Formats: sequence, C-alpha cells, structure tokens
Amino acid sequence: MTMLLDDVHHMTRENLASVSALARRAVEVAAMLGDVFSFDHVAAMLDVSPAWLLGPVEELVLAGLLADDGNGIVFPGERTRQAVVETVPRSARPALQRRAIDVLLQAGASPIEPATHLATSAQAGGLGVVSALLAASRALGSSDPDAAVELSRRAFELSAAGDLRAAVAAETALLLHAADRAGDGKAFADAALRERLAPEQDAEIRLSIARMSALSPEMRAEAGRSALASPLPVALRARHLSQLVDNILEAGRVEVARELLPETVTAVTSSGDATATLALGVAKSRLAYMDGAFQQALRRIDMSFIAVQRVARPHVGVAEQRRAEQWRAELLLVCDEFDAAHHAAADGVAAARRDRQAWDEKSWKRFQGRHLLQAGRLSDAAATLEGTLAAADDAVMSAHDAAALLALGRIAIHRGDGRALRTCASLAERTLEHAAPEVRRHAAWFLALNDAAGGDPARARARLGALGEGGATSVSPLLMVDVTDPPQLVRIALAAGDDELARSAVAVAERRHRRNPDVGSIAAAAAHARGLLTGDLAALAQATELFADGLRPVARASAHEDYGLQLVRDGNRAGGVEEFGHALQIYSSAGAAWDSARVRRRLRELGVRRRLVKRVRPTSGWAGLTDAEIAVVRLVADGLTNREAAERLFISVHTVSMHLRHAFTKLDVNSRVELTRLVFVNEEAA
Repeated sequence: MTMLLDDVHHMTRENLASVSALARRAVEVAAMLGDVFSFDHVAAMLDVSPAWLLGPVEELVLAGLLADDGNGIVFPGERTRQAVVETVPRSARPALQRRAIDVLLQAGASPIEPATHLATSAQAGGLGVVSALLAASRALGSSDPDAAVELSRRAFELSAAGDLRAAVAAETALLLHAADRAGDGKAFADAALRERLAPEQDAEIRLSIARMSALSPEMRAEAGRSALASPLPVALRARHLSQLVDNILEAGRVEVARELLPETVTAVTSSGDATATLALGVAKSRLAYMDGAFQQALRRIDMSFIAVQRVARPHVGVAEQRRAEQWRAELLLVCDEFDAAHHAAADGVAAARRDRQAWDEKSWKRFQGRHLLQAGRLSDAAATLEGTLAAADDAVMSAHDAAALLALGRIAIHRGDGRALRTCASLAERTLEHAAPEVRRHAAWFLALNDAAGGDPARARARLGALGEGGATSVSPLLMVDVTDPPQLVRIALAAGDDELARSAVAVAERRHRRNPDVGSIAAAAAHARGLLTGDLAALAQATELFADGLRPVARASAHEDYGLQLVRDGNRAGGVEEFGHALQIYSSAGAAWDSARVRRRLRELGVRRRLVKRVRPTSGWAGLTDAEIAVVRLVADGLTNREAAERLFISVHTVSMHLRHAFTKLDVNSRVELTRLVFVNEEAA
C-alpha cells in the first residue's frame, strides 16, 4: 500500500512537471478546495474569469491530474489531490487554505474541507489562521454545530490571549450546547475562565454560560451576576442584564426578577442592542405569563419580534431568535392556539434536524410531547417524549427538563403504567433537592398528582407544602403550565381538608380567566374549579360545555366525571350515569386506562356495567401500527440505528428488529428512506 501511495505521488509530480505554470497553479488552488470543486471557486481564488480556466483545465485532464466524471471536473482520487497538495510548499498552504475558506464563505458554500486541513496543519500564533477558522466555524454553526465545534476548538488552541481568544471560547461553549453537550460546554467555559482575563473577556465567556438553556437556571444566573460585578461596555452589560432577568424568572424567582427589571429596561434602551432587546422582550413576556396574563404575554413577544425586525434582525443572536420562537409556541399552546402551536413545533423539529441543532430538536420534541399530552394523544405523547429525558441523571437541571419529567409522569398516571411511574417518581424525588424553585414545583406537582392518584391526598398536600412557600401559585408550576391544573389542585386540597388552599386555587383560576377572557380552556378550568369547591352543578355543567371544543379531551372528561359525582351526591343517579358515560368514552379514546378503570368502578357502584366496543386495529397502514412499533419507526426516522433505538427505548435490539419488520410489512415499504418519508407525512397530517 505504501509503495502504491509513493507511486501516485511520483506520477503526480511527473504530470505536474509536464503542464504549464498556469495549469499547475490552477490545480494547486483546486486541491485546496477539496475533492469536488467549482470553476467559479477556483476562478475566485485566482482572481480570473471562469473562461480563463478552460485551457489550463484541458491540460490537466489530458495529464491525468483531473477527470471529467460526467457531472463536472474532479480529481481522479483523493491520493492524487493529496499528492498535489504535497507539492505546495508547507509554508504557503495556510494562506491558500485561508483564501479557500474566504471564497467558499462568500459563495455560500461549506468551507469544512479547507478549514479542517487548516486546523490540522496550522501553527499557533497566526491571527489570520484563527480568524479563518473562526469564520468557518461560525458559518457551520447554524447547520452543523458538531463539525463547527472542532474548528472552534482548534481556533481557541491557536489563539493568543486577548479579546479574540475570549470570543472563541464563548462561541465554542455555545456550539457544544447546541450539539446537546451542555456539560462539555460548561466545562470548556470554566477552563477558559481560569486564564488571566480582562473583565470584558471574562463577561463574554460568562454570557455563553448564561445562555445555555440546558443548565440549571440558578447556575446561569450566577454566571450573569459574576460578570455584572465588574464595569462592562454598554451593549455587553445590557445583554447580561436581559439574560439575567430571564434566567431568574426561569428559576421561579418572580419578585427578584421584577426588582431587576427597571435597571434592565434602562440599560437595554440605552444600548440599542438588538439581541438584548429580544432577550428583554422574552423576559417581559415570561413575566406576564407567570402573572397569568397569557394573551398579553403573546402580544408582547409578537411586539418584540416586530421591534427587532425594524432594528436589524440579522444582528440578533441566532440562539436568542430560536429561544424566542420556542417561547412563542408555548404561548400559542396556553392560549388554545393548538393548530398554530402544532405547526410551529413541526417546523421547529424539522429545522433543528436539518441544521443538526441537537439541543433545539430535543427542546422542540419536549414541547411536542406536552402538546400531544394536552391534546389527549397519550401514546403519541409518550413516544415523542421517549429519550428526551435521561432517567439515569441524578436530577433534572432546567425547567425544560422538569416540564418533560412532569409530562412523562402524567402520561404514566393516566395510562396506569407502574414501571414508568416508579422511574419518574424516583427522578422527581431527587429533583426536589434542586435549588431552583420552579424546577422543584414541577417535580413536587407530579409527586402530588401521583400520591392523589394513589389515594393519599394528605401526602399529596404535604408534597406541595414541602416547597416552603405560601400561596397557591407557589405550589404548582408557573412556567410551561397546563391551564387545566387548578381543578386538580382544588380536588387535592378538599380531599386533604385544606379549604384555604382550595379557595386560593379557585381564585388563581378565576384571575386567569379575567386576564384571558378569550381562551376557552381557561374559562372552563375556572368554572370546573369553582364547581368543585362549591358543589355548584351549573358551574360544573358550564365546564363540560366550555371544554366541548375538544382541544383538551382529558380535562373535558375530568369535568364530566366531577359533574357526574355531584349529580349523584345530589340524588340524580341517572344524570350521574350519563356523565360518567361521557367521561368513560373520552378517557378510553385518549388511552387513559387508569382513568377509564376508575370511572367503570364508579358505574359499577351504581349498578351499571358499561362496556365500550373496542376498535379493531387495521392490519395494514399507519393506523395498523402498535404504540411500540410507532415508537421504533419514529426513532429510525430520526436516523437512529437499531442498537441506538434499543438503548433509547430500554428494549433489546432483537425487539427493535421485530417491530421494524412488522412496520415494514404493514406499511408496505422496503427501505428506511421510504419509512422516514411515511413518518413525516403522517405526523404532518396528524
């Protein structure tokens, strides 16, 4: 093999000696661009017209240094290209590679090949090399952060102390986060912070930590506070303050954030910085949301987008734009804009997958899973959320993690899935030790719902009281909420004999209704909560009617069930049986086996045995797939191997293969490509 390689190098040198200097220069430049190159790119590097290359390229083809493969001019093989590169003096290669990167970036093409070679061969200390690698990394960061981070790391290694080194460190940390490697990103930033840095450089790196959504909000807030302890340039200070307010809110410390808001508004307004302006808009919207003014929160985020577009949207950080778009989808969901939320999530997942933004894809899929849960599609929700939360972690870190945990736990309660319940409960118990109140609220709320479902309302109430903060709004989540939760809290409070908490929960529901008069689910939840507290049949009946739009079927079934219970208590047995029948039908359609069993028990106590005709599953087509088969094909469509899918679903590779064979047969496909296309078609149509 070595002899063969030497022969190629020897032959290439001989062929190069046989062509003109112009042709030799052209092929050397082309070799820097990669195996496949464009006439336009070579012409740009030589600063000549593409037509000028026709003669030299003809020489090179005749000499066997280039070949026409029917689609264009290429190198005959990698060895030939590498042999051409070896003829270029080593000291001249970095300059040509930098030029290749510039040309490709200007043409909108990927600079990864010349950048990778430059990263491998470059020596420390060259500002031009660092700048070229950083430019290539930035160009790739929005479409392939895993590839970009290697270039950025190398740029950091080659850079000298100074502002550029700090900027490279910050960008590298954020690229690692985008690739869903937040732990590595935080460790990289921490290592960079141990160097001797000026306050501005230190603050630049700490801002990258503050923006890592996968980290604990307390950890992110601490990074911001540390940076703000030193004098900073106006724009950098504004970015830190706006991010700090948002992180404090995500931690659940509403009053602390409210106190910091006036200073932040002044700083952001003075700076005129577009990125800080959008981050502040998200924070203001989040504050309105946490006050229960969901429609106002949606208007605020829309106004922020408009304001930023007027200033200069291209100057807004990509991460800030993506975070704002995800937050807007959250607002659509809470405001009953289910279709718009669905399309936003589908677009978000598709864009993140296309651009290999692993963290964004995970975030969007978590949102999708919670959307499907509230839409009563429990099996789909479970399949979507699978793998987005690692049960082996000591505790969840962010509010996003906590919301995913709560959703998975609720699905397990509704389906009566004991194994999943035990896994979620164990993780929630560990999460209660987390410092951020909002993270603990999600964990405690799930544990309370689980205890209540298990028939222990006193323990459920104790779970909520263990947070150590008074008021109904502090015992259930403030972010990423299910607006139909107040009746659940009223039910727990009444069963535990805590009338004050029950009244407080009703007050919260009614205040939300006043602040969001056009949202049907919020009006329904307020009526449901009030009816539970007072035994008001009219309020409970109103709740069932307001939920009749079908957006939140499990909440609707719960209202029918509670209405039925009150009718029976008031002596109207027939009315109660009818309402229980409605509830049973809805629970069964949603796949809520545990709730269905409870309602059947109530009916049996009234002497009624109700059987639902079980829908016969088709033997072919998408509707013929079982829940387990759907979970497997979705992971395969995401690009996972059978082994990776098995690890994600905690089943054997053999079981994955079996499910995949069955799916291929039912869908009448023969390849993973066909399967992936069908998955996207069916999910978009859902």
